Amino acid sequence: MIAGKRVALAVAAMLTAAAASAADYRIGPTPAWVKPVPFDSAAHPQADAANVAYGTRYDLIDDQVRLAPGSRARFHHVVSEAVTDKGIDDLSHREIEVDPGWETVVISQLDVIRGGKRVSRLRDVRVKVLQRERDLESRIYDGRKSVALDLPDIRVGDIVEFAYTRSGMNPVFQGHQVGDFDMQWQVPVAHLHRRLSSATSLDLRVAQLTGAAAPQVSRADGFDERTWDIVDVPGLHVEASVPGDYNPYPWIEWSDFASWGDVARWAERLYQAPARLSPALQAAVDDIARQSPDADARVVAVLRLVQQQVRYLGVEIGAGTHAPSAPDVVYARRWGDCKEKALLMVTMLRALGVDASPALVNTERHGDIAHDLPNAGSFDHAITRVRVDGADYWLDPTRSPQQGTLATVSQPDYARALVLDGRSAALTAMRANTAAAHSREVRIDVDSRAGFDQPVRLDVRTTYRGFSADMMRDQLGDGERADLQRRYLNFYAGSYAGIQVAAPFEVSDDTRANTVVVTEHYAVKNFWPADGQGARQAALHVPEIDNELRAPDEPIRTMPLSLHGPQAVREELRVQLPQAWPDRTLERTVSNDAFRLRKSLRIRDRVLTADYALEIGKDQVGAGAVAKLAADIGKAQDLLGDSLSTAHAGAESGGRTAWAVAGGACGLALTMAVLGWRRARKASRGPAPTDAASDAGPDTAANDSRQPLAA
Repeated sequence: MIAGKRVALAVAAMLTAAAASAADYRIGPTPAWVKPVPFDSAAHPQADAANVAYGTRYDLIDDQVRLAPGSRARFHHVVSEAVTDKGIDDLSHREIEVDPGWETVVISQLDVIRGGKRVSRLRDVRVKVLQRERDLESRIYDGRKSVALDLPDIRVGDIVEFAYTRSGMNPVFQGHQVGDFDMQWQVPVAHLHRRLSSATSLDLRVAQLTGAAAPQVSRADGFDERTWDIVDVPGLHVEASVPGDYNPYPWIEWSDFASWGDVARWAERLYQAPARLSPALQAAVDDIARQSPDADARVVAVLRLVQQQVRYLGVEIGAGTHAPSAPDVVYARRWGDCKEKALLMVTMLRALGVDASPALVNTERHGDIAHDLPNAGSFDHAITRVRVDGADYWLDPTRSPQQGTLATVSQPDYARALVLDGRSAALTAMRANTAAAHSREVRIDVDSRAGFDQPVRLDVRTTYRGFSADMMRDQLGDGERADLQRRYLNFYAGSYAGIQVAAPFEVSDDTRANTVVVTEHYAVKNFWPADGQGARQAALHVPEIDNELRAPDEPIRTMPLSLHGPQAVREELRVQLPQAWPDRTLERTVSNDAFRLRKSLRIRDRVLTADYALEIGKDQVGAGAVAKLAADIGKAQDLLGDSLSTAHAGAESGGRTAWAVAGGACGLALTMAVLGWRRARKASRGPAPTDAASDAGPDTAANDSRQPLAA
């Protein structure tokens, strides 16, 4: 049996075992602890455009959570109306996501109100239980199921009232209580009700974040009651290209962890490196010890083994959302997710005498987690911190392929990490990457010495360094070089219409220096077209630099703008001319707090050289800085798009120099080229609001443990 089939059967067995451990759902009454929030359809105001989104009006979003030692339940209650045809589809389908390994679902209400008359559809609704595996494309199996309810005969003007309760606690949290409420979404909500009922014996901390309102507080029957009751919650539009760590939505968070140190102690019990290794794993460690005498080489050898020999696959079922499998098991089966690969790497390095620890991070929110209450749900990824000769290195065993020595290998920058070394009492600041760690250099050589009417030879030599080199290796590893060559050709066709491939591109990889060099070969017809006035004029392009200067989707904004920095791009254009021009030089610089562009242009000895250096020093700018950024990028664009004409090949005429400097298309913001493919990638976050940190809308209750370590 091939390895892939063995993996598939093993995963299927795990999913089956998890699914069999609890019922998918049942129909039953609303729990007695729930406080009713009535909805009076007779007093229902006329739906208006200001309170409608996507054809639906949300009249009530009601979430109530009950926390007690060893138990947790979440009641979710929503009332919504189909205002237009588009809203019919939304109301006709309801979906509840459940982890059958530890969670139960009780559906208590499904009513349709039409013309003031209420009818229960609970007994005749069509229900399907689906195992969606929403992250399957990322090779993550989580075992969760979707209880899907489809309502027939929903019409414009119908009001649907739906309620259910999810109960249970993932055993991986060892009784700890963490969770949150979202308090606003993109869509407006007429009435928002949140209630947190927690046993007084729980040492629970509750925080209002991003401007969330304070609750009404009371105590009754041994429970602390916190209630938020808000009417006419407006929709909040998230502007395009906001940073991943920016969240304008108010939210409530709770946790019974006293400190980040307590979170670390909880996680360390899950990330125990074994005292003894299996014979196979010990043999691998011994082999590295023989071949790599110093700590630097051993770290790199273990990193490459885990990256290359243990493929990525996550089975995030039950406790598997946060608890890694044993390193011996992961090495034997040769697959694992981020937390399993991180623990395997730590285990091997410690056996080799290297100081190594797992580290928990958030790949999207980065340093924003420092604003959270200490809790186990702030992280979505696990990496490894290695300490050699007093220096810290942050290494990600899920990245592949990576090359370089310990000094040159690219390292992630997630701003804050919780290091599981037995001593951490707070989040640790990670070393911030500089532009040099993500850089590339482009040299374009144009040989037009054969004459104005002859095709020119155009060679492009691109040197990728650090993370850029990793990205390039990843693309080359796909084996689709013909497709990559086609993309390269079409990229340059935007600058030179008559371009053709003269020879396939070549690749040179310096694994120690962690650089990849790609050399492309083209021929360009009509490089010197006639200008209609008896002269020849060549357009001189620097497409890599030009590709970095782009307008944002929303330049008029109130929210920060994401930049794809830090990074550095240098592009040099060298043109061998068919005749002599007078010697000339030009130096220009445009600077901004976020970027700097330097241009140097020179003609000497029948050679024109244009050298551009762009450095983006930040990953974002505040809304108040966007106007200046836009103006400065406009100035930078004016330095691009040079041309050289034979009309001025002699002495200066009319005060004009030997070249004409023509501005390119005006750009207003920085974006990054997708490395290797050379296409601009816009950084825009989807505007759909979420309940907690799930991808659900406002009418879907989310998990209280927000982030599984599945990335």
